[in-house]
Amino acid sequence: MSTAMWDVSNGEEVRAYRGHRNARSFVGMDVCNGGGLIGSGSESNEVFVYDLRWGDPIWVQDFGEEDEGEFVSAVCWREIGENECALVAGGREISKTVDRVNARGKHKGQE
Repeated sequence: MSTAMWDVSNGEEVRAYRGHRNARSFVGMDVCNGGGLIGSGSESNEVFVYDLRWGDPIWVQDFGEEDEGEFVSAVCWREIGENECALVAGGREISKTVDRVNARGKHKGQE
């Protein structure tokens, strides 16, 4: 199952976001409005970051071993500057600040 962007004016799919898994459980998702980025959890116990313009992830963060029942179920962006967001994600056993990303999708230290 994938996540998709839809055109509400005509009901057509604009783009599918691929890579994450959510076949059995709800995985968290959030949009960084200032940066045009989507953060998504996954049943593979990873966090995926997508640029709204492309269907493939621009970054994937492993949350540790894929253990039975462990998955990233909560994702939240926090705007921390004019063009910068922090991504926080968690699951049943862990939560952590994943990374800081600027509006161009670059991670801190990657600029």
